[in-house]
Amino acid sequence: MNPQDANNRQIVWYKEKFLLFLVFFMSVFYSVLSILRHSHFDSNTWDLGLFDQMVWHYSRFEAPASTSMMLQNSLGDHFSPILALCAPLYWIYPHAETLLVVQAVLFAAALIPIFLFTEKRLGRKQAYCFVTAFMFFWGVQDTIEFDFHPDVFAVPLIAFAIYFIDVKKWLWASLSIFALLLVKEDLTLLIAAFGVYLALHQKVKLGLLLAVAGVLFFYLDLAVIIPHFNNADKSYDHWIYQSLGTGPLNALLAILKNPFLPFDVLFSDGTKIKTLFLLFAPFLFLPLFSRQVILMLPLIAAKLLANSSNYWGMGFHYSATLCPILVMACVEGLVCCRQKEFSNKGIFKSLLPAPTYVLMINLILIPILSPWRYVEHAQFWTLNEMEKASSSIFALMPTGASVATQSSIAPHLSERKDIYSLGSNVDCHAVNPDYFIVNPNLNCWPITYSEIAACLNERMKNGYKKIFEKDGWIILKNESYGVIAVK
Repeated sequence: MNPQDANNRQIVWYKEKFLLFLVFFMSVFYSVLSILRHSHFDSNTWDLGLFDQMVWHYSRFEAPASTSMMLQNSLGDHFSPILALCAPLYWIYPHAETLLVVQAVLFAAALIPIFLFTEKRLGRKQAYCFVTAFMFFWGVQDTIEFDFHPDVFAVPLIAFAIYFIDVKKWLWASLSIFALLLVKEDLTLLIAAFGVYLALHQKVKLGLLLAVAGVLFFYLDLAVIIPHFNNADKSYDHWIYQSLGTGPLNALLAILKNPFLPFDVLFSDGTKIKTLFLLFAPFLFLPLFSRQVILMLPLIAAKLLANSSNYWGMGFHYSATLCPILVMACVEGLVCCRQKEFSNKGIFKSLLPAPTYVLMINLILIPILSPWRYVEHAQFWTLNEMEKASSSIFALMPTGASVATQSSIAPHLSERKDIYSLGSNVDCHAVNPDYFIVNPNLNCWPITYSEIAACLNERMKNGYKKIFEKDGWIILKNESYGVIAVK
């Protein structure tokens, strides 16, 4: 396609019927998968139960407390005030499933800027190849399969920011980028990277403003804002880069003293190398030829320089923010490699059908890398008797009552003031809830059911009475609950 022709055309995305279908399909498809997974009690306190309780508090115009984290305000854990946007939805349907739908819709919304960005360069058919590849990229699937996390708000914001920069709509680009401040504190460095990216688009003053703002808010979030809300120890508890230093300043000094230190940490484990390969290989390594590699650097560094191995691999939500950048950078990298100076080189001539290759690779990898492989089993699509009975059993405990339970049950009961997840920062013997509810047939992580059973037996000797036991479900009630004290 002639770039001049592309610039002269105006694509109206909401008239693209197939694009609207893909947005709708992705929203519904991933919502259904997530809700079914939740219905099978495969979700957990960390993270669905935590954020469900926080948004429930927001919907009541209260501070987003978390009893599982023992925080009066969850902004003392991560700075994610953007969660408050979900509060009005809880006025309609105050349940964890609402967040799962929001997550699917946010990913689907990113299809629009990805399509517009790609169509401008490669045309309509190739644009659909890339948005479909995005839909089934393993990073997207892993994020949606793992409960819910505020990081998903960044996915469409990043995609729209890149698109608005491309079409020189600087105000909308700035708003999209600054909105990342409300998503999570570690995205402040991505904002700084956007500043450098803007400078490459001849917006030096705006780029400098973003770069300074990103670094400034990185400091403010970690040193001032989050510690202010942390009632536990008035500190920031998520510095996970001890291999570089005990804090950001120490890490910076260590890197200045030894510039090769980040590379030593980066290549310290084979899992990291494998993850890097799997991030770029589905896109033919074309993102490396794009200026957007600048945007990837802080995100890849945050993922692979962490001390926690949970960050290094696939799983969880730690690749979510990279997903839109990888796709759009692939498009830009492909265009770069097709430029005239490469026209006589065979390796770049072979890139002509690259959009099809990218789509095929991501589809082929589904049965290999997808966390949803178990959906092929009929059991996933139906609920067993225990799962069907859960709603009526949960109704035995009033919504105003405090509850202690295992991690896999907590997200089904977390729309309340006090919900305690046994073993997740909560000692079974240290809390006195109105009710205990457990089920040995469900996942008890991070403790064993024998530990829970021992606790329940001890509690039945000290003020608790078993009021229900069927299909594995066991409910203990505090005998003092509901008793009116007589003065």
